[in-house]
This record gives sequence, structure tokens and C-alpha cells, in this order.
Amino acid sequence: MAEVEGYREGSSTNQLCERYDLSKGGLLKILREHGVQMRNQPMTEDEIDWAVRLYTGGQ
Repeated sequence: MAEVEGYREGSSTNQLCERYDLSKGGLLKILREHGVQMRNQPMTEDEIDWAVRLYTGGQ
């Protein structure tokens, strides 16, 4: 599958979701079904900003 090969070649899950019009959950399911070992992906700048807002807001 193109999604699996793309991930193995280094594309991020976000890039693959956009390229193949998949939800994150749908893509992860495909990767799991094909025995793909997931890479550790650090948070994006937007995700860090969001986490900081939640933390400073008391959550």
C-alpha cells in the first residue's frame, strides 16, 4: 500500500493523511494492520502552544 511505503520512506502521518485523504485513526489502523513499527514523533509547535495554553489554564 502506498500509505505504508510512504511512512516507511519517512513521510509523517500528517502528510500521509493529507495526501491520501485519511483520518489519523484510519491511517494508524492501516499501518498497524501491516505491522509497521511507529516512529516517535515529537509535538509540533502548534501542539506545544496548545499544551501550554491548557496547562496555564489549569488543565
